[in-house]
Amino acid sequence: MSVGIMLYHSLKAGNLPKEYQEVNWIRSSGGSGKPYIDTGYTPNEKTRVKIRMQWYYLNNSNWGGFGSGESATSRSFSIYNYSNALNICYGSQNIGADTSGHWDITLYHVYTIDFNRNVCTVIDNSDNNSTKTWTLNNYTFTAPYTMYLFGVHRATSGFAGVAIHGGVEIYDDDVLVRYLIPCYRKADNVIGYYDTVGKTFYSSPTGKFWRGTAIKRLPSAYQQVESIESSGTQYLNTGLDLSGGYHIHAYMIFKDQSNLLDTYFGTENGGSPYASVMVREGSSSVLQFNTGEGGLSKTSSFNGNGGSFLELYAQNSASKIVWTPVWGSESTWTGSYPSAISSYPLIIFASSLGSGVSRFAQTTMYEFTVWDGNENLVGDFVPCYRKSDGVIGAYDLVTKQFLTNLGSGDFSKGSSLNPAKRT
Repeated sequence: MSVGIMLYHSLKAGNLPKEYQEVNWIRSSGGSGKPYIDTGYTPNEKTRVKIRMQWYYLNNSNWGGFGSGESATSRSFSIYNYSNALNICYGSQNIGADTSGHWDITLYHVYTIDFNRNVCTVIDNSDNNSTKTWTLNNYTFTAPYTMYLFGVHRATSGFAGVAIHGGVEIYDDDVLVRYLIPCYRKADNVIGYYDTVGKTFYSSPTGKFWRGTAIKRLPSAYQQVESIESSGTQYLNTGLDLSGGYHIHAYMIFKDQSNLLDTYFGTENGGSPYASVMVREGSSSVLQFNTGEGGLSKTSSFNGNGGSFLELYAQNSASKIVWTPVWGSESTWTGSYPSAISSYPLIIFASSLGSGVSRFAQTTMYEFTVWDGNENLVGDFVPCYRKSDGVIGAYDLVTKQFLTNLGSGDFSKGSSLNPAKRT
């Protein structure tokens, strides 16, 4: 399942302090560590939750969803997967796999859910917005535990692999008590939710979340999108000279290429010393990372079906690579500062090779940010399109320039992203 498949549409604007960076979705592994969010709110018969969810793993004991309860049929307000069906629990009633009129969950479909007291409406956004509403019996109750997201809070809690898209709204007797914006804390990159009502940041006490694209504010002439994708003939020229040192942050899907040495981004002198800074496919399903001549040169096997975070450094007399794929564990390498770094411009979706550009790669970019050797921001390239003519490219928030394809053909784009209001 590609991270790029995930969709996003904003539910509602909120207020997010500048110390946090909004993202378009958060995903739980559901496996080791089982990350979850404890909202601190205890549901009752007057609770309402508005949420958008996507299941990417199903089995008979999978509880991925949200809520709290003593059991499925006792003091419960929860929705989760069980036996590959949507289980809706309210008070003492449960609508599930063995109930007439239940809803079978389809992997990777995105569902908009409005669970309002004893009435639950589900819209399948991946199937022509097909809609179903259930009216459950009326009960008076208070759940015994606080509400979880990404799982159900019981004496024996359940968790699973699920993604939540956009903000989560929780009401008590029609009063908004939580508006949770998916984000990460900039100081330490911890992923979680900021509640604009209680002005509190919630993170998981265990495990680690995966996140979607950072949502930025662009000039009104441009529309941010989740990603842009090259078919293998498009590229962007950042114009950046890395020879004085650098820190590159890339969030991309590193796909298998038809030709080895095809480069996802890079710069190279074209002759000795090559002084290359690049990430490319060195051999079949093996990535090669270079930080410059005499710096680090590392390889790692990879799965081309998911997104990856990559940090590449040549700073403070050292080189460093931090590689975090969605399908595996994080790898970190450190080494000597390069003896030479190419001064030709850094290219995305290919590599400069002296004064030319070559080794085009088919890949998807979500984020691409560059700092210099002193950690000064020099490029922040946001996938977007120009509204006036639909041209797809990346807007650089540093130079305030729109970078367009300098190769042939056209980029393809992901779904549109819209930021929440910020204080």
